[in-house]
Amino acid sequence: MKEASAFEPSAGRLARKNDYIIKNVYRSFLFVSILTAIVATVGMMIDNIVVGRFLGTESFSAMGIVKPISLIFSAFGNISASGGVTMAARALGRGDKNKVCSIFTTTVLYCVAVGAALMAGCWIFAPQISGLLGARGDTLQPTVEYLRGFALGAVPVILMPAVMGFVKLDGSPKLPLISMAVMTVLDVALDLLMAVVLKKGMFFMALATTISYFAAVGVGFLHFIRGYNTLRLIKPSELLGELREMFATGAATAVNRLCDTLKIIIFNNMLAVIAGTGAIAALNARSQVGDLVGSVIMGAGQALMSITALFYGEEDKSALLGSLKESLKTGMLLCVVAMVPLLLVPSFFSSFFGVREEAVLAMADVGIRYFAVSMPIRLVNTLCISAYQSTEHSVHAMIASILQALVFTVLSALVLVQPMGVDGIMASFLAGEVLTFLYIAIVVGIRKKRLLPRFSDYMLLRKDFGKDHIRRWDLSVGNDMNEVMKLSKKITDRGQEEHIQSDYINILALAIEELAGNVVRHAFRQGEKKWFDVSIIEKQDELIVRMRDNAEMFDPLKYLHENCASGNIGIKLVTELASEVQYRRSIGLNNLIIRISKQTIAK
Repeated sequence: MKEASAFEPSAGRLARKNDYIIKNVYRSFLFVSILTAIVATVGMMIDNIVVGRFLGTESFSAMGIVKPISLIFSAFGNISASGGVTMAARALGRGDKNKVCSIFTTTVLYCVAVGAALMAGCWIFAPQISGLLGARGDTLQPTVEYLRGFALGAVPVILMPAVMGFVKLDGSPKLPLISMAVMTVLDVALDLLMAVVLKKGMFFMALATTISYFAAVGVGFLHFIRGYNTLRLIKPSELLGELREMFATGAATAVNRLCDTLKIIIFNNMLAVIAGTGAIAALNARSQVGDLVGSVIMGAGQALMSITALFYGEEDKSALLGSLKESLKTGMLLCVVAMVPLLLVPSFFSSFFGVREEAVLAMADVGIRYFAVSMPIRLVNTLCISAYQSTEHSVHAMIASILQALVFTVLSALVLVQPMGVDGIMASFLAGEVLTFLYIAIVVGIRKKRLLPRFSDYMLLRKDFGKDHIRRWDLSVGNDMNEVMKLSKKITDRGQEEHIQSDYINILALAIEELAGNVVRHAFRQGEKKWFDVSIIEKQDELIVRMRDNAEMFDPLKYLHENCASGNIGIKLVTELASEVQYRRSIGLNNLIIRISKQTIAK
């Protein structure tokens, strides 16, 4: 019979590692990420509502025509947000703070340079770009005006998702919410001022969005005057290398956006030929609803990417799988909730954007319903692609993104448009998601050599991932001093059972007792019922203790230094023996890492 672990739930509340921390940090990150994804499109959405209601059908059609440019800006922004922030999270997981600052600097330089280039190009060649996008006749002039106004905001549009990602990673998870609120309120106020009060045209509508983006970035930069900010602009350690890695890591998200752009251009031209301007307006309404409600899916993917990148850097396999499981469960629940109104009253959403004509409403309703049905499948595809980006499977992620956003959808439209007309183009979005999921499942099955892959197989982790150690214990502890004392004894007992040298195990027990005790006494509010995670890793030449909690920001080493007393003899001994003691605040978690050389203990 297998011997019971010292950390089984039967030993009071002490148990093996549970999903409390992962569940809570993912949900808090998801909330911020969903709002961040909404902000990526909210400027265009608000403009669409106001333009559709006050400036007429031609201007509303112009909004749909300019949408691909918004997607291009987002694509370049996604390179910095998905690439730069993911790289920084992996470096943070390895404990390399200087690398994090170097990546941050490279990301800012990239955003400013690319944004300035796009701004100049769109302003100078606005008429030619508008014509290429499908603007004709009465829609040409409003398209040119809106494009030029929107181009002025290229730098903040590209910079904002990166800034939001970095400040969340660096311990300010609530600041992006404030930034988004400022942007949304300001954009609504300026849109109404321009359209209703001042009776201005499309250039000023776009200018309102540009100003709101600048304000949002300004609020985000407030993080850098906070005392716990660790981000600095420094000379990049390897500028070209970091740019290459950023493009490789963020390419899948960016390519997905660019493919979406090309797909909209293709569909706009197809619809113009087979059904006219009204069909373009219907597709635009469907796209606006998809962007807004689809923010749930995009946010789920962004939240997963940041968290898994950190855990990947730490080589914490159980946390990686737990994150994917929680993202799938929470995301699926949100998708089901969103699907119901989309299926029952699609006209409410399309009319919200100013669509009034019966024929246009009918076409938009079909598109919205197909989108609703596709949401659960789209969620699974997006989570898989996000996981591949954060775990260095960038090529596989990029191929899946291209197939999802362009190839499978356009091929489906070409097949379905003949028998179904406009409805066939709307149905092609669902068909593209189904084919993408089949592709991912087939690739995973081939790589893992299974006809029906297991859940864990979809992470595509290498066989030796996280196994560069002799033994590892992962457990969760309730925030109670009695449990801390029990934990210390259980560690000692476990060490004796496994015949670990007593010097090693006694130091471990002492370190955890002292540090965990300080966390329980000072990090958690009185009466809070929470857990914190402890990992004990024995390698060939060192012992590593890693503690993680989601309490208020608390640096136990700083506290002990400021409150030095004779009662802290144990922790003083630990810090003297340790080759490294590191505290960091990231993704809303307190993280403490202690490395103790076996050679030091032996002395």
